[in-house]
Amino acid sequence: MARRTSYYSSNKYYHVLLKAPENQPLFRYDSDYHTFLKILSGKQNQYAFHLYAYCLIEDHIHLLIEETTKNSLPLILRTTSSLYAKYYQKKYQAHGLVFSGRYQSEVINLRKELICRLRFIHQKPKRLGIASGLSYKYSSYDDYLTPFSTSIIDKNFIYDFFDKKDYKKASRLLSSIHHEMDHTVNFDVKDHLYHRVNKAKEILKEELEAYHLSYDRLQEPNPIRNQLIRRIYHESELTQKEIGDLLNLSRHIVGRVIRTEDL
Repeated sequence: MARRTSYYSSNKYYHVLLKAPENQPLFRYDSDYHTFLKILSGKQNQYAFHLYAYCLIEDHIHLLIEETTKNSLPLILRTTSSLYAKYYQKKYQAHGLVFSGRYQSEVINLRKELICRLRFIHQKPKRLGIASGLSYKYSSYDDYLTPFSTSIIDKNFIYDFFDKKDYKKASRLLSSIHHEMDHTVNFDVKDHLYHRVNKAKEILKEELEAYHLSYDRLQEPNPIRNQLIRRIYHESELTQKEIGDLLNLSRHIVGRVIRTEDL
């Protein structure tokens, strides 16, 4: 999973991966998993970020996070991993690194991709052959099965994708998509949205670097922005709505730019 650090997403959603050094566990006993979640919950109170999914495997961690303060993700993850590392080293008299270098993260710009990443994270134990599968006790999947229970997961935001009025129905619909598996090597989006989004992100990064522009400048009408929109439209095959989601623009603006190309 490649790390994206070249521009800031106004949507602020990130799929995060933390890993242990090779052949070393992050968690040895149940108490270790519980301690990490307790530390993460404490940081949630401190930095007010939203957590939509987690899965703690013996040697790595997946998180789905939304920032509420710009550029707070590095601080959240650095302080969380530092506190857990101190706990781990003290408990096991361990020396050396507990985490393998810097975390990896990938920005998520589209709503549909956000749900696919959430499902990917919850399906990770099943993909690894862990017997409990979706019922794996150190993932947030079970939290979504009980809509009104207390949790460190911000469930209501995800339920709203499925049914804004009936969260029990939303929970059932969310659960049903978790039983769909895609055996491709990439994230499981059956219409290849993942590939098209990645292509669009590559174009976006290339254009921003070529013209020394910040992501925020894309909100301003200018020839470079219009050129970028048209290039993404022709080369990535994203829809006008999907391009708007990626660039934080309305689909009407995107459509107007594309239509004027032929005038």
